[in-house]
Amino acid sequence: MLARSVRLARSVAGTVAVLGPEDRARGLDVAVVPDELAGRGPLGAVYTGLRHSRTTLSLFLSCDLPFMTAGFLEYLALQALESGADATVAGTPRYQPLAATYSRRALPAVRASLANGQDKMTSFYSRVKLRVIGWPEIARRGFRRRIFDNLNTPDDYRAVVQRLGLSQAPGFR
Repeated sequence: MLARSVRLARSVAGTVAVLGPEDRARGLDVAVVPDELAGRGPLGAVYTGLRHSRTTLSLFLSCDLPFMTAGFLEYLALQALESGADATVAGTPRYQPLAATYSRRALPAVRASLANGQDKMTSFYSRVKLRVIGWPEIARRGFRRRIFDNLNTPDDYRAVVQRLGLSQAPGFR
């Protein structure tokens, strides 16, 4: 799943890095940036990513989205650039904060959330310029809701393997 996410990100972004422990990206020929704030979840990773990014705008992509498409990521990045938002996320109707773009301008708000013990990804949204791409807009562009299906449990993984018609679950333990 991580290799697929790296390939998707490379199709859209000029530079790609994996945030987290180095051993997770073994063999992927990609830069790895260890979490600066271990145990703070995805928001801690966004903080680390923004601190180390050399660009104004960064795309963040979770590695547990088996149906995400390069087309949607390109659309997301275009919307972020056109809007000038600090954070651009899909709302389906829930926010999709781990297939999103964040500007370096969001870093102080992310830092403030973490300093206040707020690790929830959306905790800083009220303090930044936020562009939410609503589901009707996403659907009009031809993207299916399943691009946001994620794998949180072994049962989720098995269901995706079955839906894809694979005879076995490669790499599943």
